Amino acid sequence: MESKPDPRILWLCVTALAACNAGGSKQGNRSVTAGEQTQMQDGKQQAALNTPPDRSSPGLTPITSNAPTPLTQSGQIKLTPKPTTQQHRAQARLTKHLTSRVLPHLKVPASELYGVRLLASAPPAATPLDALLVQVLTTEGQLDSFVLLLDENDVLVARLPRAISDGLHALRIGALSIPLNAPLTWQGIASGEVDPTVAGAALRLGAILARDRLLEAAQNGWDTSQQNNNLAVLVLGVQPETISLPGEVPSDGPMGVPQKFRVEESMPPTLEGWSSEGNTWRGIARFQVIIDQGTALVLRVGLQGRLP
Repeated sequence: MESKPDPRILWLCVTALAACNAGGSKQGNRSVTAGEQTQMQDGKQQAALNTPPDRSSPGLTPITSNAPTPLTQSGQIKLTPKPTTQQHRAQARLTKHLTSRVLPHLKVPASELYGVRLLASAPPAATPLDALLVQVLTTEGQLDSFVLLLDENDVLVARLPRAISDGLHALRIGALSIPLNAPLTWQGIASGEVDPTVAGAALRLGAILARDRLLEAAQNGWDTSQQNNNLAVLVLGVQPETISLPGEVPSDGPMGVPQKFRVEESMPPTLEGWSSEGNTWRGIARFQVIIDQGTALVLRVGLQGRLP
């Protein structure tokens, strides 16, 4: 005989099942709090970050690493100290086109400008001066050269018709030391184109730099065939304990030049033993220069050159 289930057991099962269904409905219909919503969004974002994107589609470049791409050597950003006002001015001077700096100071048309070169520039902490070597073509088609000393505003400080030397190796103006490579001429000094202060500074430094070389030449016997950079001038000799200053005497007479020549408080130079034959002149110039620490130095120069 088949037994029937106990109704009480069936009622308990139905009640339990109904309770389970009711609890699930209430949980599913419960509103989500703000905190739970934030956690859900964070979880989705984290899952997105951990899941590599599909870049197989055309037009997308594959990413091999999430690390930042290193800059190339040329693309590196370097932090440099901010330049001072003085450094800004120096950079502006040196990057400015040289031709535009010298054109306002030329005595010949710009079309005759042959070339220009920066000889030297003052160091950052020094007086802002630049020395520009300028070459021009004369009306006879010959090259003439001179040096312009310009300040930071391109104002002309001095014009050296043929700047400096065999005998004078450098020109010093304040803290600016300029190497020079052609003789400082008597003509430029006599005509007033060379500022006496500039000439004095050149001679003071030239005396110091040239003395050892010329004394060595005097002790070993002066080679009369030796010529300086200017082929028209031959240094004939130099006395011991003195130095030499190459130069040319203008055509208006040898005595007029030394009388116009002054180096600060030095004695007026004189020309000793003048002679000429054809277009060749020969003579000895003697003058005194006050050099460092107030020392008086007598310069005695034997010269030979061609008359203009």
